[in-house]
Amino acid sequence: MALKAAEAGVYEIDHVNRSFWASPEFERITGRRGSSYEEAVQLSYPGFHPDDLPHVRASFRALHRGDKRSGESFEARIVRPDGAERWVRVHHHLKIGRGAAG
Repeated sequence: MALKAAEAGVYEIDHVNRSFWASPEFERITGRRGSSYEEAVQLSYPGFHPDDLPHVRASFRALHRGDKRSGESFEARIVRPDGAERWVRVHHHLKIGRGAAG
């Protein structure tokens, strides 16, 4: 309810367990529903506006390299499957924990 009121969507990509979860509000904002892990990883970039991709890619790469763990926040445009564009604020962080293997 709070996410809907704030018009905030949340998603999580778990690279250890190869799983993806998205809130209904995230799906409403992006127009993308029911992604698998593989689709979610691929859509991390194609869902963004081409002019914003250099910054988006640099930010995600820095996170995955471990240069930054959290706190990065930026605005970018997404392109929905119907062609509509929306400005979104992206805040990401890297959560490191024990995987299924221990």
